[in-house]
Amino acid sequence: MAHDHTHDGGGGGQVSQEERKPKTPSQWQKFWVGEFAASDKMLRTFQKRAHRVVSRYLDERKNQGEDGLFDGRSNFSSLNLFNTNVETMLGIMYGQLPKVDVTREYGDSNDDPARVASLIMRRILNNCIADPGDDYTALLKDVLEDRLVPGLGCARIRYEFDMDQSEVPAMFQPDPMTGEMVEVAPAYIQEQLIDERCPTTYVHWQDLKWSYTRTWSEMRWIGFRAFMDHEAMEARFGEEIAKEVSYKNVRPQDTKNSDENDSSYQNPKPLAEIWEIWNKETKKVHWYCESCDKELEQKDDPLQLSSFWPCPPFLAANTSTTLLLPKPDYMMAQDLYEEIDILTSRIHIITEAVKVVGVYDKNSGDVERIFTEAVENELIPVDNWAMFAERGGLTGAIDWLPIEQIVGTLSTLRQIRDETINLLYQVTGMSDIMRGQTEQYTSASSDQLAAKFGSSRMQKLQESFADFASNLMRLKAEIVSRHYEVETIIKQSNIQMSPDGQNQQLVEAAIKLIKNPSMMEWRINVRPESIAMIDYAQMQTERTEYLGAVSTFMQASTPMMEKMPAAAPFLMELLKWGLAGFKGATEIEGVLDQ
Repeated sequence: MAHDHTHDGGGGGQVSQEERKPKTPSQWQKFWVGEFAASDKMLRTFQKRAHRVVSRYLDERKNQGEDGLFDGRSNFSSLNLFNTNVETMLGIMYGQLPKVDVTREYGDSNDDPARVASLIMRRILNNCIADPGDDYTALLKDVLEDRLVPGLGCARIRYEFDMDQSEVPAMFQPDPMTGEMVEVAPAYIQEQLIDERCPTTYVHWQDLKWSYTRTWSEMRWIGFRAFMDHEAMEARFGEEIAKEVSYKNVRPQDTKNSDENDSSYQNPKPLAEIWEIWNKETKKVHWYCESCDKELEQKDDPLQLSSFWPCPPFLAANTSTTLLLPKPDYMMAQDLYEEIDILTSRIHIITEAVKVVGVYDKNSGDVERIFTEAVENELIPVDNWAMFAERGGLTGAIDWLPIEQIVGTLSTLRQIRDETINLLYQVTGMSDIMRGQTEQYTSASSDQLAAKFGSSRMQKLQESFADFASNLMRLKAEIVSRHYEVETIIKQSNIQMSPDGQNQQLVEAAIKLIKNPSMMEWRINVRPESIAMIDYAQMQTERTEYLGAVSTFMQASTPMMEKMPAAAPFLMELLKWGLAGFKGATEIEGVLDQ
């Protein structure tokens, strides 16, 4: 039997005395109707912009047929640099599945419980994200794409566990007086924990609503939308509620502010729109459906995490402290994108006009035969040659389209478009080195320098994405800390097969630290080791430096240990202290301890 506990805990805002009074389900329904109306009004502009930008990214146009091709009857031509820029940034910013790096917060060489605890947590988290059922790779890519295109990316954490139920039979024993079998213990159902997990779930930008807020810290509630059919509603909320809600055919672009006349594909199966609302003020989770006359359900937060929300702060584009409302990156350069399209359309029209055409004297009918009948090395006879020559011959009978002027205009338009594209790259931060365009005679060091300063334009976005991935892992780590059983932690980490696993006392101390979330927060740091394209040369350099440092130290310390054996413990502690600063040295320290 699978259970899904998708709740967190944390501090809430100030609640008035009136708001502290318990509300009935009908009162909560009325409350959420008002809150959602205000949220819809706030999000209307963002959602309209987001739909436009997604269509621009996919290059969807009115003259596009069902096969995805254009009928060619329109004079509009598009140079979809927005799609190219987004794909380039996706490739640069996310090139591999990140490995979770869990380390001691301060790198203290003698804090072995924290070192082993970080090793245990790192193994569990890396096993979680490598699980095919979690699909963490696709999740991060989808979140980043939502950030780069519509401007809002989000994912959430869940806690799930499986229980096995078995019936324990009743116990009987003979009565000492009568000898008859008497029941001394009744039969009962015994539950046993089988598995625990904390999967991550991608949240589409259309399936999010939140309260009016200027910053993330002031957020009062967040709503997550889900669509459920009648069978799912009946299984989740009961038959009575399943009959009360309304069901509709859902469209891909189906929001409160979407076009009602949209003829896009609809889901053939009617579904109910259910919102799971996390209310930070009440520390409760509410389930709401607009078509019902009362709140569907309300539960206390069972996870009690340090942050109430089941998701990290949104990966939102171009927000300010005035209002937490994303604005797509495309909108910041839309004038340049549209100007490039206008120039491309004009170039397309003029290019079609560049052809060898002209006019001729109707009375000189033989002139047309030069182009319609003549082949190579053939002469066309002309009647009344004297009169034809008097009129100027071919020069006087034919006047060609002034192609030089058209070609000059075409060349000017292309030059202006190239200048506009360069201006767009300056505004969006897309440098030549990122697009693989290097000069013929440049050194490797100059290319690296250009790449460094080119990428600094995107440093803020890279850091935001890394923070988002880190916060997801921190939520996973806290769920493991607060809710995983000790047996599950040992089994999923396989810590007993590591060098430190032979020290039972050290493993117990490490697990004790993990099960104390407040202490773990101060002594263990969770972050993704890498979410960009992997640099194998850099990895090799780091490991070579690591081995070189160990070799140099051992060569220098061996003579001292031979002359002064008592100095060996001090030298080993000194080696541990030095290695604690190297990435990936956690397991090697366990070998040194042995």
